[in-house]
Amino acid sequence: LKWCQVIMSERRDIVGVQTLRNQMMSSSLVSTVSITIIALVAAFLVNLGTSKLPHLSLAPEVIPIGHKMFVVIICFIIAFFCFMQSLRAYNHGSYLIGLPLEAEYYVTADYVCTILNRGADYYTLGSRFFYLALITLMWLFGSIPAAVMVLCLLPVLHRSDRAPHPHLHHNHGRGKRAVSA
Repeated sequence: LKWCQVIMSERRDIVGVQTLRNQMMSSSLVSTVSITIIALVAAFLVNLGTSKLPHLSLAPEVIPIGHKMFVVIICFIIAFFCFMQSLRAYNHGSYLIGLPLEAEYYVTADYVCTILNRGADYYTLGSRFFYLALITLMWLFGSIPAAVMVLCLLPVLHRSDRAPHPHLHHNHGRGKRAVSA
C-alpha cells in the first residue's frame, strides 16, 4: 500500500509503470513456457499413443504413464491460467498507477494496491503449480525421483517464502535498523 501511495502521490508513475512492466514480462515468459510444455507433452501423447508409451519408471507401473502425463498437462494448464490472470491484473494496475490521487478520478491507492496484490497472488499460485508440474514430470520416472524432487524443493521454498521482518533486521550489529525494500 505504501508503494502505491508514494508512486501515485509523488507522481512517480514512470517508476511504477516500469516496475509493473517487469512483472508483466515475467508473467508472460512463464506463461509462454507453460503453454509450450503443454503443447510438447500433448504432441508426445498424440504421436505415440498411450498404448505405445515407453516404460520410463524403474519400478512396476501402478498408474499408466499416459495418466501421469495428463496430470502434468493439468498442472501446466492451471499454471498458465494463473500467470495469465497475473498478467491481466498487472496490466490493469499499470493503467491505474499513473493516475494522480485526486478526487476527480475516484481511484485510491488502496484500490490500486488491491489490484496489484491480486496479480501477485496469481503469480505465486502459478509458481506453485509450476513447481507441482515439475514434481509430476519427475513422477514419470517413478515415485523415488518425485520424492527426491519434493525433498529438494521444500527447503528452497521454505527459505524463499520467509523473509525476516524488516523491523527485526539489524544492520550488522551497529544498532541501526536496516531499511527493507
